[in-house]
Amino acid sequence: MSNTAECYRKLIGQFHGDELVYSFTETAGIKASTFAEHKLSLGGHFVIGTHVQYRQNLAVPYLNMLVFGLEQASEEANEEQTKYTLHQFDSLGRASKEPFVGTWQTNELIFKQQNQSGVTLHCFTFDDEGFRYLVQHTAPHGPTHKIVEGYYKRIC
Repeated sequence: MSNTAECYRKLIGQFHGDELVYSFTETAGIKASTFAEHKLSLGGHFVIGTHVQYRQNLAVPYLNMLVFGLEQASEEANEEQTKYTLHQFDSLGRASKEPFVGTWQTNELIFKQQNQSGVTLHCFTFDDEGFRYLVQHTAPHGPTHKIVEGYYKRIC
């Protein structure tokens, strides 16, 4: 099985996750419960993920859409040269201006985006039952802050 097929196989499905959501002003995370559904789309070239997050401090759910894709260096690029892309959109109207670019290594899919506000990482670590998800941001010359961390168990 190719790396891309293995990566997509692990991403696709329905998951339930318990998360901690952090703000930049507080160190204690806010508990959240999330239902995530990732589907293969557009001829198998993309995985579309919809996350519905229920937080203790929000009256309505927070919605997040992740679009996973591929970016190859050229038609002749081999599997090791494949870069994965991640576009993110949410119910607050935010969208990633540029895609996060990532790599697949064994059971880990790591996306990185760097701009003037710093470096943001989205890390997916897979096991047989689901995946661990961590989002963190490092400001230029500043500390690293967790934004979200949780474990999502496959339910379907």
